[in-house]
Amino acid sequence: DAVPAADRICSERAEVDAPWRRRSGVGARGVQQRPGSKGGVAGQMDKITDDLANMSEDMKRGASAFLVNLRKDDERLKDISQAQEKSLDNLEKQNEKGKKLLWSNQLGFFCTMAMLIISIVIFFMMIPFIIFT
Repeated sequence: DAVPAADRICSERAEVDAPWRRRSGVGARGVQQRPGSKGGVAGQMDKITDDLANMSEDMKRGASAFLVNLRKDDERLKDISQAQEKSLDNLEKQNEKGKKLLWSNQLGFFCTMAMLIISIVIFFMMIPFIIFT
């Protein structure tokens, strides 16, 4: 190549048609302009204004959708919180009931003797198992 690299790059750039460069008689996006249509900077500004308005409407719709989802999530969280509070209250009641049963002496003398006899019988039934293994 006898052509310097800088000259090659400049000629390649000249061949590439950029969308922001105006061609004669052709509007934005390669569409042929009609004789009565707005062209140039004013037409581009109108197009940009419309695009921005559409984007802002889309963003508003997206934010509204997020708001609806956030409200639903908030309601679910409130329901979960209420269920947890109810379960916690129920647990505290059962805990108090268990403490009362623990400290009250409801086992009678005969019940205690029956438990003692059963534990002794089980102990003597385990002795042959321990010896033979």
